[in-house]
Amino acid sequence: MNGERVPRILLDTGPVWALLDSADQYHKRTALLFRHEKKSGAELWFSRITHVEVMGHATSSLEKWFRKEHRLDHARRIQSEIDRLGFHIIEHEPEDFALALDWWRRYADWPIDYPDALIAATAIRAGFTRLWSYDDEMIRFLEKAAPKVACVRARTPR
Repeated sequence: MNGERVPRILLDTGPVWALLDSADQYHKRTALLFRHEKKSGAELWFSRITHVEVMGHATSSLEKWFRKEHRLDHARRIQSEIDRLGFHIIEHEPEDFALALDWWRRYADWPIDYPDALIAATAIRAGFTRLWSYDDEMIRFLEKAAPKVACVRARTPR
């Protein structure tokens, strides 16, 4: 990219899951935007808590219907797809947890959960300027608490 810094986007759980689940309401838009961002040279990242949430959802959604072996196979397929898509995973640092907890206390009347606050804190610490989320409450929270982090919304490229 001619010495320019590679654009990086941190993804919330919703877009990751939408990309992996063809039945998700945002799947088609997410796949289009994913291809557009990759083609433009962007690196797509998600945090460890997002990884945990995606893998938890992948296995718990099958819990009452399938045996453990089937759930493990599904989890392996999901992880394999994450690897194939070339996502990068960022780990959380102690200061991310501290800031997320501070926000969670300060904005207790907002409908934001701790994982979303942790993702936002990690975005700030790691210097992300774009966060991809379909969660309207998280987007509102970022606009208030982290205005330097712009949100990638559910629009598709033209």
